[in-house]
Amino acid sequence: MNQSYWKEQLNKYRARSLSSAEEELLWDALADATNAEGWKQIMEEIFMEQTPEEKYQISDWEPVLEAVFQSDRTLPSTVKHQIPSLLRYAVAAVFFALLGTGTWWMINRRTAKAPEMAQRSKSIDVSAPATNRAMITLGNGQQVYLDSAINGALAQQGNAQLVKEANGRVAYKVDNVTSRELLYNTLTNPRGSRVVTLTLSDGTRVWLNAESSLRYPVIFSGQDRIVEIRGEGYFEVKKKEDQPFIVHVENGPKIEVLGTTFNVNAYPDEIKIKTTLLQGSVRVALATSPSVGVNLNTDDLSVVLKPGQQAWLASQKISDGAGSTKGVGNNAHQLIVLNKADTSEVLAWKNGLFAFHDADLPSVMRQLARWYNIDVTYEGLIPKEKFQFNGKMGKDLSLDNVLDLLTNAQVHFRIEAGNKLVIRP
Repeated sequence: MNQSYWKEQLNKYRARSLSSAEEELLWDALADATNAEGWKQIMEEIFMEQTPEEKYQISDWEPVLEAVFQSDRTLPSTVKHQIPSLLRYAVAAVFFALLGTGTWWMINRRTAKAPEMAQRSKSIDVSAPATNRAMITLGNGQQVYLDSAINGALAQQGNAQLVKEANGRVAYKVDNVTSRELLYNTLTNPRGSRVVTLTLSDGTRVWLNAESSLRYPVIFSGQDRIVEIRGEGYFEVKKKEDQPFIVHVENGPKIEVLGTTFNVNAYPDEIKIKTTLLQGSVRVALATSPSVGVNLNTDDLSVVLKPGQQAWLASQKISDGAGSTKGVGNNAHQLIVLNKADTSEVLAWKNGLFAFHDADLPSVMRQLARWYNIDVTYEGLIPKEKFQFNGKMGKDLSLDNVLDLLTNAQVHFRIEAGNKLVIRP
């Protein structure tokens, strides 16, 4: 574990300056029993650095100590007594302050070999994105950069006005529609950019991840509300029963909704296109061929999702795996439904987190490449299937700190000038 990072987080906890995402990460990390010894060492250092007055303010640390010193991994057997919890924490503080890195530490230190640390230049680092660099390309080709734009009206598009509100949100405002001219705008959020949000003219709200784009009409006309996405987006669709909302995925399925909340992950370099339903109902339809459109009423080429389910569109080489309810397909692809998707993992990007569950090395690196705007290369033969990553971490960390947290997998990294990350055996 990256002890300097978690020590800083604990001090921020005491100062009540953690963000909600950071606090969630902290409690998840504290609950991991495999790092118990590391947490004890961090707490020892913190108590050693405190003033005598601060050492008596044990209540400030009560929830943290509760997590670190629980059940059979609390204190040495000589001081495990049936005493009130707060007194136990005080005893822990005294042991920390008096013993330092002495005998008790040496007896209880685990003998397992520490993971091999990454070897790379510490003089080069890549910071997390500080702003979004998103832009909207208007129908006439004009480009509007959202982060640098001042609040107020940004552009007039037919009967709709593109506005940046005081809270930083960007939305379309429509009054007195007299023209149904079909004008298209495109929201583009590049690599190395924070998540951007946009409210469409019908009231639908969209969050767009890095390296993603959304093409949409300024004013929805006709029987359907149709948008096109590339990359990853989260949708809160305004319900209109007489005008379904349809998402076209580039080289992928169509997703039809009435009023619902769902996430689409459709990056071209991922082997699966994933649609995850949070609320409502959606139909995910599979194209009959790369050049033929989708008939949303063709039952054998579509599936209807319930909340908590996730649809995968993948090549036939992907097995349906555990938890699938059914799979349909054609000669090129198959459509699989998972009953219980991990929605916290799915929405981690929207909530300022990386979340990995049995993720392989290439998939982790693809996420880092999009967020930090880096080029990843591999040197030598790396058994990529050997590594599986699990856990969460804040997306505000620098690349160097993220790599520190990944070194438990014994992967060697090197950051080079020009935002280049080299991975070697």
